[in-house]
Amino acid sequence: MKWALALGASCWLGCGGSEVTDRCQNKVCDEPPADFCRNESVLAEYAGTGTCDPKTGECQYQSTDRTCAQGCADGACRGESQTVFGYIAIFEAEVMWFAGSDWFKGVGAYFADQPSYYRYLPHQLEWFCTEAASAGSCRLYSPCARVVVRYDQCDPRCGEDQWCDNQSATCQPLPRHYDVGEISVSGTHAAISLPPDAMDRYALASPPADLFDAGATIQASAPGGALGAISLSAPGVAPLSADAQVELLAGSAARFRWQSTGDGSRVRLILLGGLHDPAPPVGISCDAEDSAGELEIPAALVDGFRQRTLVIQKPSYAMRYQRAAQTAGAGEIELMVGSVKDVHVCLSAGCR
Repeated sequence: MKWALALGASCWLGCGGSEVTDRCQNKVCDEPPADFCRNESVLAEYAGTGTCDPKTGECQYQSTDRTCAQGCADGACRGESQTVFGYIAIFEAEVMWFAGSDWFKGVGAYFADQPSYYRYLPHQLEWFCTEAASAGSCRLYSPCARVVVRYDQCDPRCGEDQWCDNQSATCQPLPRHYDVGEISVSGTHAAISLPPDAMDRYALASPPADLFDAGATIQASAPGGALGAISLSAPGVAPLSADAQVELLAGSAARFRWQSTGDGSRVRLILLGGLHDPAPPVGISCDAEDSAGELEIPAALVDGFRQRTLVIQKPSYAMRYQRAAQTAGAGEIELMVGSVKDVHVCLSAGCR
C-alpha cells in the first residue's frame, strides 16, 4: 500500500514573511482533493480531513492507493456500486451499550460500504439476521447466519478491524469504512465534537446521562469526505418510562407498555436471546408510534423466540427515538436521537 500527501491550499497569512510563525491558526482542513486514478487499475482515495503545515499554511491530505478489480476510470473503481451503511447515534442510555459494539457508549457514528456486526447497533438487527416471521408491528429474526461469533477459529486472534472466516480459519478485513471528518453535534446541552479513531469509529468516551431536552433540535454535520457533506437534524425526545421486563410465556401474546408523550416519536423494542456472544441466534424487533402507549408481541412470535433461545437471554433494550436520514451513494446515513433503557426478558410468569 502506498501513501501520499496532497497540497490543497495556498498560504493563507502570506508567503515568504519570516515574521509569520503560525499560518494554521483557526484553519480547518476539510476539503480534500477529488479521488483520482493513478493508472488504469489503481485508485487514489483521500482522507476526509487533513492537517495544516504551520510553515506554509497549506492543508495536506493523506491518500491510500487501492487496486480496482475491474479497472479505474473517472476517479472511481469500475463496477462498484457504493452502498453506504452509516449512522450517527445520539442516545441517552441507562445501560452500557452493546455486546456487539463494546466501543460504543451511547454517542457515536460509523460509515462503511456494508454493515458489519462489530460496528452495528441492535436496532439494526435486520442487517444481520434472517426474518423468520412477522405479525403486527413485530418481526422475529432467526437465524443470524451472516454474523460471525467472537469466539472463533482464528489463531492468532483477528485484529480489531478484521473478522474471522471460520470456514477457512483466516482473518478477513471488515468492509471498507470512511473518515467523514470531524462530526459536530449541536442542540445538546453541551456541543459535541467527534473525531474518528484509527479505524474510522466515532465515539464519545463518557456521555453525560442528560444529553438534551425533549423537543430540542439536534443537528449533526460533517464535511463527509468521499460521501459528500453530511447534515441531519432530529428532535430530542423525553426519557422513556416503560416496563422493566417482558414475559414471553408459551402460547401467549406478550405486551410491552410505556408512558406516551405525544411528541410524534416512535418506540422500538429489541429482544435478544441465546448463548452466542456476540451473535444472537434469535431476536424480536417491534416498532410502534409513541402515542400507542403499548405494543403486542403475537403468540406465534413468542413461541418462535422461545424455541430458539434455549435458557439464557441476552441484554435487551427499548428506545424512544426520532430519526432522520439522507442518501449517500446507493445507501443512506441515518441520525438516531433517542432515550434507551434496559429490558429484562423472562420465560416464566413473574420472572421466576
